[in-house]
Amino acid sequence: MVSRDTTVHVAVVLFVLVALIGIQQAFPDLDPRVWIVFGMVGYGLILGGSHLLLAWRENDEMVPVSSRWRFVAFVAVVVVAAGVSLFTDPIDIGGVSSNSILAGTALLALLGYWISEARSGYRETSEN
Repeated sequence: MVSRDTTVHVAVVLFVLVALIGIQQAFPDLDPRVWIVFGMVGYGLILGGSHLLLAWRENDEMVPVSSRWRFVAFVAVVVVAAGVSLFTDPIDIGGVSSNSILAGTALLALLGYWISEARSGYRETSEN
Protein backbone atom coordinates (compact mmCIF):
# COMPACT_ATOMS: atom_id res chain seq x y z
CA MET A 1 0.00 0.00 0.00
CA VAL A 2 1.32 3.44 -0.89
CA SER A 3 1.83 5.70 2.11
CA ARG A 4 0.10 9.03 2.48
CA ASP A 5 3.52 10.73 2.44
CA THR A 6 4.35 9.28 -0.96
CA THR A 7 0.95 10.19 -2.38
CA VAL A 8 1.20 13.79 -1.18
CA HIS A 9 4.80 14.12 -2.38
CA VAL A 10 3.94 12.85 -5.87
CA ALA A 11 0.98 15.24 -6.02
CA VAL A 12 3.18 18.20 -4.99
CA VAL A 13 5.86 17.32 -7.56
CA LEU A 14 3.26 16.99 -10.32
CA PHE A 15 1.64 20.28 -9.28
CA VAL A 16 4.98 22.12 -9.39
CA LEU A 17 5.90 20.65 -12.79
CA VAL A 18 2.48 21.44 -14.29
CA ALA A 19 2.60 24.97 -12.83
CA LEU A 20 6.09 25.63 -14.25
CA ILE A 21 5.10 24.29 -17.67
CA GLY A 22 1.88 26.34 -17.59
CA ILE A 23 3.76 29.51 -16.68
CA GLN A 24 6.26 28.86 -19.46
CA GLN A 25 3.46 28.39 -21.99
CA ALA A 26 1.52 31.44 -20.81
CA PHE A 27 4.55 33.75 -20.56
CA PRO A 28 7.27 32.57 -22.98
CA ASP A 29 9.25 35.84 -22.85
CA LEU A 30 9.84 36.08 -19.10
CA ASP A 31 13.10 37.50 -17.82
CA PRO A 32 15.58 34.70 -16.92
CA ARG A 33 15.82 36.10 -13.38
CA VAL A 34 12.11 35.47 -12.94
CA TRP A 35 12.66 31.85 -14.00
CA ILE A 36 15.35 31.54 -11.35
CA VAL A 37 12.83 32.67 -8.74
CA PHE A 38 10.21 30.22 -10.03
CA GLY A 39 12.82 27.47 -10.06
CA MET A 40 13.90 28.18 -6.49
CA VAL A 41 10.34 28.29 -5.21
CA GLY A 42 9.52 25.13 -7.17
CA TYR A 43 12.59 23.39 -5.77
CA GLY A 44 11.61 24.45 -2.26
CA LEU A 45 8.08 23.14 -2.79
CA ILE A 46 9.34 19.86 -4.20
CA LEU A 47 11.63 19.37 -1.20
CA GLY A 48 9.36 20.67 1.53
CA GLY A 49 5.88 20.97 0.07
CA SER A 50 4.63 17.58 1.17
CA HIS A 51 6.02 18.13 4.67
CA LEU A 52 4.38 21.56 4.80
CA LEU A 53 1.00 20.18 3.74
CA LEU A 54 1.13 17.20 6.09
CA ALA A 55 2.39 19.34 9.00
CA TRP A 56 -0.37 21.87 8.37
CA ARG A 57 -2.92 19.05 8.51
CA GLU A 58 -1.14 17.62 11.59
CA ASN A 59 -0.66 14.24 9.94
CA ASP A 60 2.09 12.26 11.66
CA GLU A 61 1.58 8.88 10.00
CA MET A 62 5.30 8.33 9.33
CA VAL A 63 7.07 11.48 10.54
CA PRO A 64 6.23 13.53 13.64
CA VAL A 65 4.62 16.89 12.90
CA SER A 66 7.37 18.73 14.78
CA SER A 67 9.99 17.12 12.52
CA ARG A 68 8.03 18.19 9.45
CA TRP A 69 7.96 21.80 10.66
CA ARG A 70 11.71 21.72 11.36
CA PHE A 71 12.39 20.44 7.84
CA VAL A 72 10.13 23.09 6.28
CA ALA A 73 11.96 25.78 8.25
CA PHE A 74 15.34 24.42 7.12
CA VAL A 75 14.30 24.38 3.45
CA ALA A 76 12.89 27.92 3.76
CA VAL A 77 16.14 29.24 5.26
CA VAL A 78 18.23 27.65 2.51
CA VAL A 79 15.96 28.84 -0.33
CA VAL A 80 15.84 32.40 1.05
CA ALA A 81 19.62 32.49 1.61
CA ALA A 82 20.19 31.24 -1.95
CA GLY A 83 17.76 33.83 -3.32
CA VAL A 84 19.41 36.67 -1.47
CA SER A 85 22.81 35.47 -2.64
CA LEU A 86 21.68 35.23 -6.27
CA PHE A 87 19.90 38.56 -6.45
CA THR A 88 22.22 40.84 -4.50
CA ASP A 89 25.74 41.93 -5.22
CA PRO A 90 28.20 40.54 -2.70
CA ILE A 91 29.59 43.08 -0.26
CA ASP A 92 32.42 42.83 2.24
CA ILE A 93 31.38 42.85 5.87
CA GLY A 94 34.44 43.00 8.08
CA GLY A 95 36.56 41.36 5.42
CA VAL A 96 34.04 38.57 4.80
CA SER A 97 31.85 38.38 1.69
CA SER A 98 28.10 38.57 2.21
CA ASN A 99 27.79 35.39 0.12
CA SER A 100 30.05 33.61 2.61
CA ILE A 101 27.82 34.80 5.43
CA LEU A 102 24.73 33.51 3.60
CA ALA A 103 26.44 30.16 2.95
CA GLY A 104 27.35 30.02 6.62
CA THR A 105 23.74 30.74 7.52
CA ALA A 106 22.59 27.83 5.36
CA LEU A 107 25.25 25.59 6.93
CA LEU A 108 24.20 26.62 10.43
CA ALA A 109 20.60 25.87 9.49
CA LEU A 110 21.67 22.40 8.36
CA LEU A 111 23.62 21.76 11.56
CA GLY A 112 20.74 23.09 13.65
CA TYR A 113 18.33 20.82 11.80
CA TRP A 114 20.55 17.77 12.33
CA ILE A 115 21.06 18.52 16.02
CA SER A 116 17.36 19.14 16.65
CA GLU A 117 16.40 15.93 14.82
CA ALA A 118 19.02 13.92 16.73
CA ARG A 119 17.85 15.40 20.02
CA SER A 120 14.21 14.71 19.16
CA GLY A 121 15.00 11.13 18.15
CA TYR A 122 16.99 10.56 21.34
CA ARG A 123 14.17 11.91 23.49
CA GLU A 124 11.63 9.76 21.67
CA THR A 125 13.63 6.57 22.16
CA SER A 126 14.57 7.31 25.77
CA GLU A 127 10.94 7.90 26.77
CA ASN A 128 9.90 4.38 25.75
